[in-house]
Amino acid sequence: MTAPEAPPPTRVAAASRGPDPNKAFVPPAGWTPPGQSAPTATAAAEPVPAPAPTRGAQAPRQADANKAFVPPPGWSPPAATAPAATSVAAAPPPASVMAAPSALPRAAGNPNAAFVPPPGWTPPGARPAVELAAASPQSTAPQATRPWVGARRVAVIQFAQMSSDLTATDMAILQKVAEMQRGNGGRVRIVAHAAEDAYGSSVAALAKGNLDVSRRRALAIASQLIRLGVPRDRIVAEAASDAEPIYDPTNPRGVAANRRADITVEL
Repeated sequence: MTAPEAPPPTRVAAASRGPDPNKAFVPPAGWTPPGQSAPTATAAAEPVPAPAPTRGAQAPRQADANKAFVPPPGWSPPAATAPAATSVAAAPPPASVMAAPSALPRAAGNPNAAFVPPPGWTPPGARPAVELAAASPQSTAPQATRPWVGARRVAVIQFAQMSSDLTATDMAILQKVAEMQRGNGGRVRIVAHAAEDAYGSSVAALAKGNLDVSRRRALAIASQLIRLGVPRDRIVAEAASDAEPIYDPTNPRGVAANRRADITVEL
């Protein structure tokens, strides 16, 4: 008994060549290679890859060939966050801003003069001349006025017994008297006195001695005033001896005070 012959192997029909001559085979939709099972439904559970980020539309090139791109208003670079919507408060202006002075007009007709100020023009930052005049009133020379009218005693010079010498303090007092006369004019009157200055055995001798002492005192003061600049014809010197005491002549202090010279300025 002969064994039955095996059926001849079936040949897979050759896949039809696609219309593209460079491709040997273009699988149709749903085609599975021989020896592989069809994909199961679990393939649907595979994660879907994330879509690639879309690139921004290419900005149109400007008409200027030297510029590759001019961003439009509000444009932000790719992957950069847009500016926050919150507005930033503008910095406050300074307290006082001086406006820039306008260009000064060039003087017409004179090319050598950059600017000829018109009447009443004031440089920037300077006060008007009217305000300056009001702030600083015009100064006037002081008017010479006499401090008084008539005669006034201005100084008293004291002397030691039988003396007509002037001390440093007396010189300073006479300097003030000379300045007063030179500044105001008038006449300087000197009346010199004596008090128990002379010695003698009789009343006549005592009177003569006191008169001589008072005369020397008056001349000493007049000579010093002349040296200090008082004109000679503006000085009157008198000797009163002991006839005009003003202090008590009965005690030593009063007698010493009466040995004096009164200086009066008559305006």
